[in-house]
Amino acid sequence: MSRLEHAEQRVGDALDRLEAALTSADHTAQAQSSALHEQVAALRQQYTALDETTSAVASRLDAAIERLETVVGD
Repeated sequence: MSRLEHAEQRVGDALDRLEAALTSADHTAQAQSSALHEQVAALRQQYTALDETTSAVASRLDAAIERLETVVGD
């Protein structure tokens, strides 16, 4: 094998390794992206539940304040 052929082989091998690394990195990024989307969906559900709870508590507090104002005679 001549020096040129050997150099071409080494460049080809290096390109193969780079392509494999890029493919692996792409799969990792896709998996991380999918996991992040799942986390965002879970957080949105939690936010909705907390928002509903907050609204219920606010309504109950408003009602309690109105009753207290009525009793105190504001």
